[in-house]
Formats: sequence, C-alpha cells, structure tokens
Amino acid sequence: MTQEERIAQLEKENAELRAKLAEAYQQIAQLAERLQQVEGQLAKDSHNRSKPPSSDGPGRKFRSQRQRSEKQTGGQPGHAGQLAPVVVQIADWLSASRLMHADETGVRIAGKLHWLHVNSTGFLTHLAWHAKRGRQALSDIGIRPRFGGRAMRDRWASYDHYQCARSICGAHLVRDCVYVCEQEQQSWAAEMADLLVRMARAADEWRQQGAKAFPADERDAWVAQYFDLLASGFAAQPPPSAEDVPKRGGRRKQGHAMLAALAAVFAGQPLPIAWEC
Repeated sequence: MTQEERIAQLEKENAELRAKLAEAYQQIAQLAERLQQVEGQLAKDSHNRSKPPSSDGPGRKFRSQRQRSEKQTGGQPGHAGQLAPVVVQIADWLSASRLMHADETGVRIAGKLHWLHVNSTGFLTHLAWHAKRGRQALSDIGIRPRFGGRAMRDRWASYDHYQCARSICGAHLVRDCVYVCEQEQQSWAAEMADLLVRMARAADEWRQQGAKAFPADERDAWVAQYFDLLASGFAAQPPPSAEDVPKRGGRRKQGHAMLAALAAVFAGQPLPIAWEC
C-alpha cells in the first residue's frame, strides 16, 4: 500500500468514526430529553401542580400552604347530617353568590377514575363527583351555568365556556411557578412565587385592619415588582422557535405558558389574581 492509499484509508476511517460519534451524540441528546420528561412527570405532586395530596405516594411529605384554623376538625356546630334538600339549597345559594371558588380533583370510585368538583364561598361548600372533568360535568352539576358573579379558578380551559367574571387563583399560580423553577431551573419563577405569597400576606394584613384595597403607593410598588419579574422571565428565554415544538409524545416547556398567563393578568383581560372568597 502506497503512502497516498494509506492516507486515503485513514481519512475514510476517520470520517466513519466521526459519523458514528455524531449519531451517538444525537442518541444521547434524545435520551437526555426523554429523561427530563420522565423526571418532570415524576416530580409533579401536590406542592407544585394541581394534584391531590393522596396522589403523592408514601415517600412524599405534604406541606400545606394554608394557615392553621382554630376550628375543630369534622362536623361543625349546627351540622344536621345528610339532607339532600340542603345540598340542593346550597347549590342554589352558590349559583346566586357574588364570588365563588371552583376546583376539581381526581378520585377513584369503584376502581375507576372520577372527578370530585368543588364550588364554595367563605361559608358554603358544594361537592359533587362526576365521571368527567370538563364542561359536561360542570353543566350536569348545574351550578356554573346559572352563576353570574365572579368565579375564582385555576387555568383549566373548561371554565372559560361560562359567561361570568373570572379571577385566577393565586395558590395555583404559586404551585405552577414552583414547578417551572424546579423542573426548568428558571429562577424568576421562584422569585415570582415568593412575591405572590408576600402580596397575599400583605393583603391579609390590610384586610384585618378593615381596608378594602391597598394604599395606592403600596399597590404601585407591588405591581412594579411584579412587572420587573415578568421582564426577567421573558429576558431569560428567547421566543419559541420551530425547534421548541415538542415531538410526538413530548411536552412543551411550561415557562413560556406561565409568563403568558401572568402577563394576561394586567393585559386588559378579566383575569385578576385572587386568593380566597
């Protein structure tokens, strides 16, 4: 073999090795992406997503964000037991209320997945289970189609079909921000979760003093911090591109969706943040 032939052979072998190496890198990238998706699914629990604590599993420790109540657990004084007419009356009262909270969570009935729907105010709570989670269940339960006040809810799209004023639940937004921080390593989301909690506590303090709203200067300071964090979030990630579209079976990153939802609060859309009825 001449020197030229030997050089040509080595160049061919080198090109083949480079091609195999590139293929290996591509496979590693695909496996890393799949691993991130699996880890993201496993990391979802009641502290960072809208899931019931019962789904967390034995290895999870539940930490509620609720303040401890002075009331005893169980039935309260005046509780009259199981009375179907009372349940119907509660549904009627909720339908006519000025402000109502709505949520849903998965439960198993006879081994099959159903959905427990809750509608409540600060004084009334209505629970109903249904085989469906979305619009059909809400219509069958019958409260939401008759409701004309302001509904506090999460970002579940089925609630958008009903013509009433709407507020986004701050507790749900906090959990969503925690998820984006933990699974997508976006620091702005952790700061936003902390800001939302501090805003809620400040509102409670003013409410206890009999105030109906923040003083204008304090309100403007909170809003300025809110927009500063939104700006940090948008600056931390470029606009979605074709490469960001998830492959079949994949999931789009939640950072962009969270930023859009938070920005919509002050974008002229009727979705202010609220915390409790």
